[in-house]
Amino acid sequence: MIDAVMKQKSIEQQLESIKIHPDEIPDEDISDAFNLLFQLVEESYIENEKLKIENQKLRDEINLLKGEQGKPDISPSKKKQKRDISSETERKKQEPSRQKDPKQKNIK
Repeated sequence: MIDAVMKQKSIEQQLESIKIHPDEIPDEDISDAFNLLFQLVEESYIENEKLKIENQKLRDEINLLKGEQGKPDISPSKKKQKRDISSETERKKQEPSRQKDPKQKNIK
């Protein structure tokens, strides 16, 4: 449900980037039509997200009834890394390659 709220804010930002402000349109009929369309899009999106969540829950329940394992609960990592994790200092300095001995000794 949190994702739906986040995505809804994203949609609102995208609508703002289009720079269509229905309240500023001089013709009231067109302004009302834009408001109605934006509301329909928003309601459809929210309903779609709810249906996706419900659909996933039903899939999980069907899998449990079939005897399969359900979706595992994976908790986020509690350990936060505040230090630099770069491995540049840990890399080994490349040593110059040494000359290989010939396969055959010098023939006398």
